[in-house]
Amino acid sequence: MSNYSKIKEIILKLNSNELLKGKLYIVGGTVPYIISNTISNREHSDIDIIVEEN
Repeated sequence: MSNYSKIKEIILKLNSNELLKGKLYIVGGTVPYIISNTISNREHSDIDIIVEEN
C-alpha cells in the first residue's frame, strides 16, 4: 500500500501557504515521482523538506 498520494497532498498544501511559498525545497524519495507526475507504489517513511530562512 502506498502513501504517496497523501504525501503529495501535504507537500502541495505546504507550498501553497503564503508564508512558505518559494521557500520550500523538497528532497528525497518523493521528488522523482512528483517531477515526472507518476504514482509511487511504495511506502514512503517521511517527507524531506528544507525551508529557506530569511
